[in-house]
Amino acid sequence: MRKITVDNILKEKNVALKLKPVLSKSGMDREIKTLEIHRPVMALQGCLDSFPRGAVQILGKEEMIAISKLKKDSRRDVFRELFRKDIPCFVVTAGIKLPKGFGKEAEKARIPVLRTSLSTTRLINRIFIFLDDRMAQRTTAQGVMMDIYGMGILITGYSGIGKSECALELLKRGHRLIADDLVGIKQRSGSILVAYFMGVNHHYMEVRGLGIIDIEKVFGIGSVRNAIRVDLVIKLEDWDRTKEYDRLGLEKRYKAMLDIKIPEVVVPVMAGRNLAVIIELAAKNQRLKEEGHYAIRELDRELIKITKRKKKK
Repeated sequence: MRKITVDNILKEKNVALKLKPVLSKSGMDREIKTLEIHRPVMALQGCLDSFPRGAVQILGKEEMIAISKLKKDSRRDVFRELFRKDIPCFVVTAGIKLPKGFGKEAEKARIPVLRTSLSTTRLINRIFIFLDDRMAQRTTAQGVMMDIYGMGILITGYSGIGKSECALELLKRGHRLIADDLVGIKQRSGSILVAYFMGVNHHYMEVRGLGIIDIEKVFGIGSVRNAIRVDLVIKLEDWDRTKEYDRLGLEKRYKAMLDIKIPEVVVPVMAGRNLAVIIELAAKNQRLKEEGHYAIRELDRELIKITKRKKKK
């Protein structure tokens, strides 16, 4: 998990969090250690046993009601006990005013207090999306990443096997490019891998003999997109007549990335094979598999039915 501080979310311009520091900027180097976003209603009532470590704390209407019910004599003690926890920051939502004494005790503990005009629900949603993206584990893959019928297809193979040429044919057929050559891969919540372009090569592709091609200018603005979920890896390799290739779809292969297994299909390359069509079929077939439809199983059922009918005769 990548390190992220309170200062990072304050300086983020691409996410409309609308955060501003309420008091001083002391403690902005505090680290946010979890995707969990916590509402400390129970903690403000004295229940601190299961308090999450390193989580952003939200102060909305429910928290303010809990604070208002505290006796004046015990309020400061509750605040101080709360601030001893590993808290990166508090965020006050919907323009609510800070309770008396809260800001002073927060400054003593060097815990930043931020404010936003957003509602509690909207803020939690936006902060989670931001943290999920920034804290994601990342790696890279060599190949071409394509959006084919809405499926994220990573085309791999050794240099010169024809990945870029195949991608050009797929672009001509109306599919979209995410990245060529170096593909960024990040893990989102759960076991989802998302591929994205890295650096400045988003719209560009190297084609041997032609050089660098601007894909967006050649095929139109709709021919590229920023990111897509990785659904299938297609490995291109030279046809080996001594090798047995899967002819029935029974073989299950996987490519491990960030400890997550992605289905992989090996496609042998030889003269006369239309790789673009084969990859389109692989994308459609993978979607059917995700929906629970396996052609070999359906064929097997039909053969069993035919056999049973013959036996009855």
